[in-house]
Amino acid sequence: MRSTKDLVSVPGLDDIRTQSINDLMRHDGIRAFVEANHIDQSTLNRFWAELLDYEEDHRPCASCPGLDDCPKVSKGLSRTLVYDDGAIVLPLTHCRYGEEQAKKQRALTRVLYNNLSPTIIMNGFSDNATIKNTRTLSRTTQLTVQKILTYTYGETGLYISSDAMDKTELMGALMNHMALDGHDVALCHFPTFLIDMKASFKSYNDDASLSQLMNAECLMLDGLGEENVTAWSRDEILMTILSHRALNHLPLFVTSSYRLSELASVYSLNHGRKDVKAEKTAARISAMCEELRMG
Repeated sequence: MRSTKDLVSVPGLDDIRTQSINDLMRHDGIRAFVEANHIDQSTLNRFWAELLDYEEDHRPCASCPGLDDCPKVSKGLSRTLVYDDGAIVLPLTHCRYGEEQAKKQRALTRVLYNNLSPTIIMNGFSDNATIKNTRTLSRTTQLTVQKILTYTYGETGLYISSDAMDKTELMGALMNHMALDGHDVALCHFPTFLIDMKASFKSYNDDASLSQLMNAECLMLDGLGEENVTAWSRDEILMTILSHRALNHLPLFVTSSYRLSELASVYSLNHGRKDVKAEKTAARISAMCEELRMG
């Protein structure tokens, strides 16, 4: 940053400075800052260099399309005008694009487990295509979106049943919101989790990732019912997760191709005959979640 002290010996400085300040006052941000803080001409003269630095820093921001094309060395950061005890200072703060990126990074710090795409947790409500295009959606999907947008931590968990692929992104946007709100989250594609767990040759008592699913403040199980259902996967893994979370009043968020009413059949190991453990599994999920549909 240049200093006014370096300019005091320049011949004709007063005229140059006066003309420059007049030009700077055409900048909307500078003019609004000066008027809001009732800054007098003497102060403007003293901090002329700071005003020049601010204008120079913001010049490329006027037509900036986003972080990827930002020409500045400090991408996502810009100088802010602050009037502090008679002095004009220029702290660096996030620009609107930088703040969006910083929010996404903050969400990542709350993720205990994620075997889905990293973008699932990084994309929030404002990034979600389903939410952006609500008016073109079916009535049932509109109601699902509304419930997602108004969900408050501590309420009954949510279960989205649909064949649509965007149910995962929609629930992921809610997990992003929960993370930004200060809650630890876990995002789990359940079929993949079971495959990885079996391949690791660990017992469920020793598996750290299972503990993360059990204890995360918000757990998203994606693709539930699409796994290879066995007595091990249902009774030792899934029911362990469900029972622990129900006992500790931790919300569950599920996406599935199956309705809640179909889960007893999906988890039956008796080939269509009555299966008490399958019915217990389905009943536990139904008690923990409110079902939403996407048309």
